[in-house]
Amino acid sequence: MDLEYGFTIRQNSEALTYGLGVFGKTPQNQFNLLYGLRTWKNITENHSGQRNEIHFLAGVVGGEYFFMNHFSISSELQLVAYLEDNLKGQKIFFTNSNVIVRFYF
Repeated sequence: MDLEYGFTIRQNSEALTYGLGVFGKTPQNQFNLLYGLRTWKNITENHSGQRNEIHFLAGVVGGEYFFMNHFSISSELQLVAYLEDNLKGQKIFFTNSNVIVRFYF
């Protein structure tokens, strides 16, 4: 008996995400407290041409620690509002978190 294994990857949609963030910063030694707003939009289109646009708005709080002069690691917590016209009055909120490693030159 011969066994065959395989997998297929198909791209059924195309996506574009773009956004903007505005932040304040409170420095304390090697640590920065970050706070602000992010907004972004996801635009997707599936193989049949159906297009979907979703807009998000998030309040953000986070911290950044410099462990070397040009390197930092940071984390942020977001409270995100899902803004979509077809929600028929519903309000959807969720949380999101990120860990980011940065190099400054």
